[in-house]
Amino acid sequence: MLKKGLDMKKKLSITIVMICFLAAAFTQIAMANGITNYPPLCSAQFWQDKMSDGKNIVLNDTEKTAFNTSIIKKTSSMADLKNYPLTMSRADIKNMAQASAVFPNNSYDENGQLLSANEKNELLEKMNLANLPQTQNLLMGIVVKHSNIRTMPTLSPVFSVPYASQFDMFQETVADANEPVIILNTSTDNNFYYIQMYNYRGWIASANVAIVQDRNKWLNYVQPENFLVVTGKSYTLPNSGENIFYQMGSKIVFTQKKGNIYRVIVPQRDDYGYLQENNIDITLDDNLHEGFLPYTRNNIIAEAFKYYGEPYGWGGLKNSVDCSSFIANIYRTVGIYLPRNADEQEQTYGRHYDFSGLNEAQIYQNILDNCKPGDALYMDGHTMLYLGNINGTPYIIHALGSYTRVSDGSYSKQRILRVVVSDLSLHLSSGNSFAAALTSAVSFH
Repeated sequence: MLKKGLDMKKKLSITIVMICFLAAAFTQIAMANGITNYPPLCSAQFWQDKMSDGKNIVLNDTEKTAFNTSIIKKTSSMADLKNYPLTMSRADIKNMAQASAVFPNNSYDENGQLLSANEKNELLEKMNLANLPQTQNLLMGIVVKHSNIRTMPTLSPVFSVPYASQFDMFQETVADANEPVIILNTSTDNNFYYIQMYNYRGWIASANVAIVQDRNKWLNYVQPENFLVVTGKSYTLPNSGENIFYQMGSKIVFTQKKGNIYRVIVPQRDDYGYLQENNIDITLDDNLHEGFLPYTRNNIIAEAFKYYGEPYGWGGLKNSVDCSSFIANIYRTVGIYLPRNADEQEQTYGRHYDFSGLNEAQIYQNILDNCKPGDALYMDGHTMLYLGNINGTPYIIHALGSYTRVSDGSYSKQRILRVVVSDLSLHLSSGNSFAAALTSAVSFH
């Protein structure tokens, strides 16, 4: 009996030591500077469990509609497609197209050669702005496959450095199948349309867009009554021997359902460039949800971590996300439609917490006092999703291109190019921490 009692005390002692060791290890890793790979911190569940109100509804359906209307009113790049005019003046189209037709200071092709003045002029002429009528009749369109939206009517990449990099400066964003657009103009070679989607304008391959003549049919994509939302990081739908790729937040219209079997509409382009619809039966799985997810902070965090570890995709390249599309795609799943670019997200409608004029300690305190998990943090050229804090240290999840390692007065650029969890102690090339560089936080409600 005595030996058994000693054994029990020994086991209890070992258990206590192990608990203390793990607690110490957790504190050390959790408080470590920079990116963390510690498993608890890299899971949605950990951050959800820290919230007492994570399941509460932030905005109901009526409130989300009103919020999206306010975003459209405040942000020039956003469009109310349902009420978009079907004619536009030549001056307005030219102003929009020319404003976005920007060449990098150094424009290199994929062979490392600077674009010549003639090559630049050819691209500008290809925009077909000289031939616009005084009043342009606009067309309604539906994107039929995952497509790049470009600065210029070309798929050829352009880089700001004399070699092919991860950053094609002509890549603006992407659009998925089922995306309704307004066609503003056509390139001189007819290979590209200049389009307006709900949050962006740019050039898209015309072969990837079907023209719709029936406005009611087009409106069924703009504001569908019955639809599925892609809630996985992506979804692939087989159609006529082709896999149709959808990114998070995309909507897929359905016409009927039986149990968990949904008959969905897959838009296609006929031989004349017009919309042709194919109906396919699919089974609801974990990557799809009927209608929008409820807008709760738990759902925002859960969606964010579906991207954890995914590659960084500038402008949506690599079928992935950059920092601002990461935020936008997450919020689309709950029915909030944000601007595409970080600077416009920062300025759009919502509750704003301004960090200008604050030092690093004050910014930390402002975050702790005002921000809730799921809010977005902004600095020049980058945005991050706030997860919560551990012992006063804020943590974020973000699509990170790079940061600067500062050691013994030397600076070295660290390419990350994936979605990570970190604190705000990462450094910029200026030597400032991310925390010190923050300009504001926005809560989208």
